[in-house]
Amino acid sequence: MSALDEPVETLMRGLCLEYENSPVVEKAIQLLQRVNAMCPGNRIKHGATCKPLICIQIACELYGIAINQKNVLKLAHTTKANYLSALDYVKSILNVESKTITFQALGVQWGCQMITPHAEMVFEQFKKEWDSKLTAAERCTIDWGKDVYKTATFWLCCKAIGVQLNKRKLIESSGFKTTLRDLNKHIKLVEEATKPLLAELAARKHDGRKRKNDTIDDDDNSEDKNASKRTKHEDVRKSEPVSGICDMLGTTCYRRSRKYTDYIKWRDYILGLAETNVAL
Repeated sequence: MSALDEPVETLMRGLCLEYENSPVVEKAIQLLQRVNAMCPGNRIKHGATCKPLICIQIACELYGIAINQKNVLKLAHTTKANYLSALDYVKSILNVESKTITFQALGVQWGCQMITPHAEMVFEQFKKEWDSKLTAAERCTIDWGKDVYKTATFWLCCKAIGVQLNKRKLIESSGFKTTLRDLNKHIKLVEEATKPLLAELAARKHDGRKRKNDTIDDDDNSEDKNASKRTKHEDVRKSEPVSGICDMLGTTCYRRSRKYTDYIKWRDYILGLAETNVAL
C-alpha cells in the first residue's frame, strides 16, 4: 500500500463507500497525485485530510456515485466554507467539471429509488410548462442543469407519496450550493407548474392503500363468515346433551357413540329380565 492509498482507503471506509475493486479508488489516487504536484502544501487548510477527501468526492461525481456531504464535512475537520472553497479550487486546477445531481443518486441516497421515474416525469413537465411562460431572452439564460431544480422536484415527489424529507439535511447531504430560501422558492415554482402530476402521484399512493385495505376487509369478511359458521355449529352442539369426554372430542354427541348404543341395548335387556321376574 502506497502513501496515497492509505488515506484514500481510510476515508472511503469512513464514508461507507465500497473500497475493494472500486474504480473510484484508482481515480481518487490519480487525482490526489496531480493535486499534490500542482497545489502548494499551505494552499488548502487541513490539506492532509481535505485533499484526499476532495479527490474522493470528485471521483464519485465523475462515476455518478452518491456521497453523503454531511459525512464528508465531518471527516474534513474544517468548516463547510473552507472545504467548499478548497473543492472549487481543486476542481479549477484539475479542470474538472462536476456532473449535476441526478434523481437516481438522490433516490439511492435517501432510500427512495422508486420515485426516480416519477421525479423525471414531473421535472420534464415542469420544464415544458415553465418554458412556455418565458420570453425568448429568458429561455437563453435559464440553466436547467442547476441542482436546485431537481432537488425541489425530488422533495415534492417524496412529499406526494408521504415521505417527509428535511430540507436542510437535503441541502447539506446533496452538496450543492443553495439556501433554504432558494430551495423553497423553487419548490413553489415546480409545485405550481406540475400540480396535476403531483396530485396523480398522490392518488396512486392512496389507491394502493385502498386496495390493501380492501384486501384486509375481504380477509376480515372471510373471518366473519367462518366465525358465523362456527357459531351456528356451536349452537347445534349446545342443543344436544354431551358428555365430558365426548365434548372434548369436538363435534361428537354421546348419544351417537357406540358405547351409548350398547348401553341402551343392555339396559333394555336388564329391564326385560326384571319385568319377567316380577311376572313370575
